[in-house]
Amino acid sequence: MKGVPAENLSHTNSNADALQRPKNVKPLNDMSVEERITAADQRKMVGNVFFKNEKLEEAMEQYKMAISYMGSNFMLPLSGKQRAMVVDVKTPCHLNMAMCLIKLKRYEESVIHCSTVLTEDETNVKALFRRGKARAELGQTDAARDDFLKARKYAPEEKAIAKELHLLVEQEKAFKQKQKDFYKGIFGPSPEKKEISSEQMIENISEFAAGPKLKRRWQQQEQPLYCRSFTIIDCELENEDKKTV
Repeated sequence: MKGVPAENLSHTNSNADALQRPKNVKPLNDMSVEERITAADQRKMVGNVFFKNEKLEEAMEQYKMAISYMGSNFMLPLSGKQRAMVVDVKTPCHLNMAMCLIKLKRYEESVIHCSTVLTEDETNVKALFRRGKARAELGQTDAARDDFLKARKYAPEEKAIAKELHLLVEQEKAFKQKQKDFYKGIFGPSPEKKEISSEQMIENISEFAAGPKLKRRWQQQEQPLYCRSFTIIDCELENEDKKTV
């Protein structure tokens, strides 16, 4: 199968514009499998020219049309060589669409195109990598990390994957720091803990719990201050909760 030579597409934008409207094209239902694949491949090549010229919307339009030649109903009965030929054209269209959408910050749509590729080939490194980038931009850090780790499994020497994993770690650190700063701004810095002397502890107890009578009782009995619990035997305090004012 031969597509349109790239050198014939890249001379001017007008050449690509002309190829957007090919003449004497058969209706879709009248095309054979090979004719559909050829037409789709031509659309993909035109889309690549637009992409290289940073005309992302025009590029995506071409990729969409290429994909439309190879819908799910068309692919369903295909197998063997024919199916492989379709996938060879359709997969790059989805991947290029995903890249365009990332550039346009339309990350949710990019995820969809990558996932479509991974449905057909779960080991596709480009699909995993680009879906990871889109998910990272969406703040889906766990899902992004999973995609990057899977991509690294199939391409362990790819430096771009290692770079994205590093950026993801830095992104998580920055997010946690922002959270910390945010709550610090609301509640203020944590108060410093101070050691309380035995005299101050008795003073606190006397002021807020039982008054001077309990203070004298503690001083007389010389209770160890490290005890975790104690029993107050005092009829006035025992019946405190029964009093009314």
